[in-house]
Amino acid sequence: MPTHIEDVRSFLEEKSVKYLFDAEKEVFIISFAPNVILVRLEENGEFLQFRTLNFYQYRDGKYKEGILQLLCEVNYQRKLVKFGYDKEDGEINACVDIPIEDSNFTSTQFFRSMAALLEALDETRTRVTFLLETGKDPGARPSKLSDRSLENDASTHPSIDSLIKEIMDSSEQENEGNEDQEEDEK
Repeated sequence: MPTHIEDVRSFLEEKSVKYLFDAEKEVFIISFAPNVILVRLEENGEFLQFRTLNFYQYRDGKYKEGILQLLCEVNYQRKLVKFGYDKEDGEINACVDIPIEDSNFTSTQFFRSMAALLEALDETRTRVTFLLETGKDPGARPSKLSDRSLENDASTHPSIDSLIKEIMDSSEQENEGNEDQEEDEK
């Protein structure tokens, strides 16, 4: 069953996420400063994409190879999020592509995808910035967004923290419900 624009709108409104909607391009624009995320349904609602807008720009310079290696490493380590590099203009972007096809896409899946993207952006921005400042990649470190001990840190955006916590809590509850249902069916 395809997903519709109204489904995405209801997911966002259900969690009070502020957004802009470009009706001409049929894209939702969501800002979690400094990140801007585009959410677009394609293929008649059978494909959903989260994509960054202006995540990072690095056309040419002495750290280009290091940045590309860093992006390859992040892609290798991440499940959902993939980073890309446009050699024409140096744009670095990230996306989550979800083939919906004939399944029901849920709010939990939507926000898990968004949380994964935000966490990857936070980690990768920190690593790229450090690489440009020092010439060295600090390597993978837990993102501020995934470290529960930093929830009250002023440098983390409170709405992102609460969103991720809510997403993770609802995912755990949904998984427990599925396990109970499987046991009942036996």
